Amino acid sequence: MVKRVNIVLLLIIVLIVTRFLLFIYLDGKLPMPVRDQALYLHVASRIASGNGLSIGEDLIYLKFLMSGDSVLGKSWQDDPLYAFGIARLERPTATIEPGYPFLLGIVFMVTGKVVGAVFLLNLAASFIGAFCIYTLIKERWGERSAIAGSLFWVLYPYFVYYNAYAMSDSLHISLLAIVIYITHKTEKKEIRWAFFAGMATGFLFLVRSTVIFIPVLQIIYMIKTNHSGIFKRILVLSAGFLLLIAPWVIRNQIEMGEAVLFPTKGALNLWMRNNPEVLEDEGINIPDEMVESINRTDLLEFPEFSDSQNEIERSRILQDRAFSFIRANPVFFLRLSIQRLIGFISPVGGTIRSGLSFLTGFFLYLPVLFLAFWQLIRKRRDSFAIFLGLLFICYALLHAFAHGGVRYRLPVDTCLIILASSVFCSGKRGKIKG
Repeated sequence: MVKRVNIVLLLIIVLIVTRFLLFIYLDGKLPMPVRDQALYLHVASRIASGNGLSIGEDLIYLKFLMSGDSVLGKSWQDDPLYAFGIARLERPTATIEPGYPFLLGIVFMVTGKVVGAVFLLNLAASFIGAFCIYTLIKERWGERSAIAGSLFWVLYPYFVYYNAYAMSDSLHISLLAIVIYITHKTEKKEIRWAFFAGMATGFLFLVRSTVIFIPVLQIIYMIKTNHSGIFKRILVLSAGFLLLIAPWVIRNQIEMGEAVLFPTKGALNLWMRNNPEVLEDEGINIPDEMVESINRTDLLEFPEFSDSQNEIERSRILQDRAFSFIRANPVFFLRLSIQRLIGFISPVGGTIRSGLSFLTGFFLYLPVLFLAFWQLIRKRRDSFAIFLGLLFICYALLHAFAHGGVRYRLPVDTCLIILASSVFCSGKRGKIKG
């Protein structure tokens, strides 16, 4: 017990020191480039002020400034009363998931609207995530693996870096660690762990809705590890998940007039990520021969909406346009998806191209990737190892269709770290008690 307390204390100290060194290096500011930080800070600030999940008119100038002369910027500037061209300003919106802005808004209510609130929230999430990683690995593969894996997780430069961002990435990373830990606990006989696993995944869904597939993997895992009462466990897990997402859906029914489950901005993202002009504005080069082979170029134009169309209707129009473009250009979409998949698993993929990112990719990420793959082969009969492998693969395939790059891979780097840490295990893996 004393040793465990010492290890946890060490993790906390390392967490605090590394994150605050970054905070000092940034001189109390948020990292650049800004990405979506301004949006999350803006929405969280409005929540703290009692305006709920909405986008205010004071974001118009910033939106134009950030968009500039880009394809999207020109489209949005044609309709300055709408954010992203779909969400009416000063009204309830479902453009983004509510989880992160609401949590940050609550912290704003306590600390005031200061940059330090971002660090405080992300640091708290990292504390819980690190504890879950340590406890999980210790229960599966022993003390030595737990120390190695949890310290690596805490010190992983990507995780340290994104701890300073006012976006959902850092919370996503920590929440996925919690989901993985509680899913592993469903091996125990007590059925309450299935309920907790569903709740944890529901909470994560409210931060990043693309994790909607995780309950399916959890059910498969429970089927593999529990031989009795599995139907009841599935119902309990589903109840936990639905309990967490119900307020979001009910709120949308009341405020938006429809029980929206996924953020409406998802349709815009799908349209953007297959539009070569938009990708070029973001610095992603598409070969000329690919662009020349495109059919139905009219679908690449931002639609002209009427004033009578609300956010949900506008989102559906964009979604239909995105899927129509994909159907008209299957080869182009496949090549883009392969390019994004390579970017997802690549040590230098995505938009972080600093020297530290390069070093981290080649000297930390790649060795962990190879170790994890090796351990996955060795532990191919271990249901939990298979669960981690499937989780990584599902993230990779999902983001190959929409987003490539390191940023979107980071949460499932946790899967690699857990698997790689098992190389330090002596003897048979530890069995959790139950």
